[in-house]
Amino acid sequence: MSTYKIVDMDMQLVSVDFDTSKAPSLILTNLDAYPINYADFGIYLTPVKELYASFNQRVSSFGLINSAYACKPPTPRTNDYITKIEIFANKDYDSLHTQGTNIAEYFDVIAPNPYGNGMLIKQDLQAFFKSKIIVPNEMTLTLNTPPEFNTDFVFTIIYGQNGVSLGNLTLVTNTVTINK
Repeated sequence: MSTYKIVDMDMQLVSVDFDTSKAPSLILTNLDAYPINYADFGIYLTPVKELYASFNQRVSSFGLINSAYACKPPTPRTNDYITKIEIFANKDYDSLHTQGTNIAEYFDVIAPNPYGNGMLIKQDLQAFFKSKIIVPNEMTLTLNTPPEFNTDFVFTIIYGQNGVSLGNLTLVTNTVTINK
């Protein structure tokens, strides 16, 4: 069994097209043009992994002919799970969520189904991390509520996990203009 730990998180601002008409599909595009409609805005997160344990069970045997092992090594996995995701804006998002207030409830997450069927799921961000989901290989945070005004935002994301070497991590986005 091979085990890795999450040591950091890469972040990218993207334009999101999530289609659920048939099998869910996700198309991400680098966010080069501003402004962007809130429903198309996304923050793409990918964990930075570091392999820290690998166990191979090899059975010793004596024989004149060496055995051939045709099995591929096991897929590395992690036991790290997300404990919190908090998101703050540098300006008032709306009258209820002023600068410095956690607006994570205004975000959904799109990630691979944790039960391994290869399908993408979209769900409320708060429910996602409360269910002790193992850190996925990628996840996209998308807004589900428009801002009160069309304006520039810088988002600060506080990401927490139970990881071996990473507890809490702070990520700060570039400035992005979001329209309602």
